[in-house]
Amino acid sequence: MENYPTPPRPVTSVSGKINSLLVENLKKWKWQIIFAVLGWTAIFWMLWWYGLITFNENLLKIFFVPLIFAAVIFGVWIERQARQSFWKQFAARKGWSFEPWSRTSLEFGAMFREGEGREISNVVSGPRSVRIFTYTFYKKRFGEKNSRTYNYTVFAFKFNGHFPHIYLDRIGNPYTIKVGKQISVPVEFKEKFRLSAPEGYEIEALQIFTPELLAFILDSSLKHDVELVNQELLLYVPGKIDNLDELEKEFSEALTMANKFAPVLDSIQFQRIGDKPYVLKQ
Repeated sequence: MENYPTPPRPVTSVSGKINSLLVENLKKWKWQIIFAVLGWTAIFWMLWWYGLITFNENLLKIFFVPLIFAAVIFGVWIERQARQSFWKQFAARKGWSFEPWSRTSLEFGAMFREGEGREISNVVSGPRSVRIFTYTFYKKRFGEKNSRTYNYTVFAFKFNGHFPHIYLDRIGNPYTIKVGKQISVPVEFKEKFRLSAPEGYEIEALQIFTPELLAFILDSSLKHDVELVNQELLLYVPGKIDNLDELEKEFSEALTMANKFAPVLDSIQFQRIGDKPYVLKQ
């Protein structure tokens, strides 16, 4: 009876893929790892045997630091490979395209000018310019000694209309963006949202973010920031999405939100006010 290759197991979670990659690679590189550790140990033993070094606490730290560093690099590589496999499979399931990386310089959103070490990865692109990707940056907050890393999953939807750059900050989210001119929202939403637009384009912002739409966003399960820029609606989901069920749920909710915006964003044609910029400035 002919033997056929076993099809690869579907990637339903990043953690599951990490475990399988760890087992697979440790089996593959087992002897190389053992010989590397033994070789590093032999070097230290020879140096001690010939009296070139004296064992103490600092020397033990020097001995273990390269091993720990190598383990961390290996772990980061495994995590990246697992996450990439997860997103690549998601794209394949939908018949969409996948790119492992993209440049933040290609994005117009205010979020992509925040912090340092900005990185866009796992870009899934579908019909009508729908995009999903992960975004990471780090920033040191005032008074903090160490920088903090921020991770997002971004859903982007393209529309036919033209609108100014507007940012809706959901109060209580991990990161707060302060750009442009803050616009007063109805009193029932003041403790939930901060709405920003370039100076002079306040009317357009309130035409889009009506009380009805703000109430819809507030009642929805999407607790994310919303940005309108360059004919795109961007929804920022804080954190990393690590399993397929959660990703499908978030995408379905983001699609519902995009459809709610569609009537106005497909039809709006704003007029630029003299030389006043319609892009948010930080």
